[in-house]
Formats: sequence, C-alpha cells, structure tokens
Amino acid sequence: MAFEWTGFFDLAQELASQPNASNHEALCRTVASRAYYACFHASQAVAKQRGYWPEVEFAVPAAGETRAVGTSEQHGGQPGTLSSTNLGYHERLIAWLGQQGDPNVVALADSLRDLKVKREWADYHPRHFTLADANKVLSRAGILLGRDLPMLRAQPEGS
Repeated sequence: MAFEWTGFFDLAQELASQPNASNHEALCRTVASRAYYACFHASQAVAKQRGYWPEVEFAVPAAGETRAVGTSEQHGGQPGTLSSTNLGYHERLIAWLGQQGDPNVVALADSLRDLKVKREWADYHPRHFTLADANKVLSRAGILLGRDLPMLRAQPEGS
C-alpha cells in the first residue's frame, strides 16, 4: 500500500498541539516542513492527473551515481517540456502548475511556492522560528489541502 502523504499534515497538526515541548523550536520547524511536504505531494498527484511528468523523475541513484534517472518521454510526456534542468524537482512542479492557464491551478502554484519559501526558512535559516510562524504555514497548508486541491480534483481539466 502506498504511503498517504497527507499523513505529514496530520503529524504537523499533532506536533503543533504540543507547544510546551522541550525542543520547541525544532518542533515548530518540523511542523512547517511536514505541512509543506504534504502539500507538495498532494499537488504533484493532482498535476499528474492533469498530465504532468517531471523531465527527470526522482530515483535513488545507484552506488557512485549523483544524478536522477528517467525522463518524461518514458512516461508519454512531451520531449522538451520544462527543459530547464537548472530547476529542482520542486521548482519544476511549481513552474508547470504556474504555466497551466487555469487561474485555480496558477493560484495553487503561488500557494505552493509560498509554502516552499516558508519551509526553506524553517529548514535552513538560523533566525528564530516560532509557533506563530509554524501555525501560519499549517493554516495555509490546511486551506490548500482542504479546499484548493479537492476543488481541482473535482474540476475537469480546461474548465
């Protein structure tokens, strides 16, 4: 059975309800990270339903390899789609969503981009990351998962 990525959001909510934990800031940073990843994977699933295949599929490299393997062409995608190899896996998804022309999908790209920036702050920057910061990410992720993505799943492509 495949992992249900929204479990990351459930974990983030559970962690956010423990504000008095001894490792408070680590907990707050983890809340933001898990909430983002729940949204990323759920957004990717919606994108794939609409024909998205990243140019380079994620794969664990073989011993000694440092590159990802697989191409969108192997999955029936159009050669050359999002050919900017300097974009990372997450950026390619966000860029693809932003190019779809459907205002709801473009709004999804904007939300995901904003959550990614906040996740990067939580994961990489030394400035203090508070429970209020974590709750802002959790709230935005909740809207994306609870309203935006279900609407796009129900909406026929191109409408």
